[in-house]
Amino acid sequence: MIAKALGARVYRNPEKEIGWFPIRFTQAAGADPVFSGIPSPTMFFHWHGETFDLPAGAEWLAYSDRCRHQAYRYGDNVYGVQFHPEITPAMIEDWSAQPVNCGDVDDLPCPIDPHAFDTAHLARHVMEGWLKESKLI
Repeated sequence: MIAKALGARVYRNPEKEIGWFPIRFTQAAGADPVFSGIPSPTMFFHWHGETFDLPAGAEWLAYSDRCRHQAYRYGDNVYGVQFHPEITPAMIEDWSAQPVNCGDVDDLPCPIDPHAFDTAHLARHVMEGWLKESKLI
């Protein structure tokens, strides 16, 4: 939604990315206040079938094997993030059980293990970095 609001094209990705997949960070992410210090690659949860072009003036920060644009920064404190650092096992269980998502889940080669990775520390790292950069803490 942020990419579209900034004038970039949003469109269907060649394949859906649902489940646990590694995120790779660009060189720019190494100096970014939100993503610096997170190893590359790092496993994150994904649930999307769309992608977007990088908005003009945005700094590209992350990608995956299936989706080139996973994160970017626009200005000092606007971030577009395609993957889900905020995810919890309970959220994955809920999303997987929602009738609207059953078609996506049925198409997966195996069920999603909500507990496969503990990413709570990564969510905290991302949120604290953004809050500090935004001067909210």
